[in-house]
Formats: sequence, C-alpha cells, structure tokens
Amino acid sequence: MAEIENKKRSLIFVNIMISAVATAMLATAMTTALPPVTEYFGVSFVVKGKRRP
Repeated sequence: MAEIENKKRSLIFVNIMISAVATAMLATAMTTALPPVTEYFGVSFVVKGKRRP
C-alpha cells in the first residue's frame, strides 16, 4: 500500500472533522424543527388503530 503524504493526510482528517461537525449541527437543527414542520404539513406519527408504546 502506498504511503500518503502528511499534507494529504491532514486534509483528509480536516475534511472528515468538518463533515462530522456539520452533520451534528444539521441533526440538531432538524430535531428542533421537526415538530413545527410536521404540524405545518399536518403529518401525524400515530398509526390508526395502534398506539405507540
């Protein structure tokens, strides 16, 4: 297996870290926004005839 240059290795690491932070922020934003969005569009999570445990 070929060796990866230090600069390239650092860029890969920075890319992964930025992606992880962005994913965490988007997940938090969507979790916060989900109830108003579902209410606005009239989406219900309850299946008729069944109750959630």
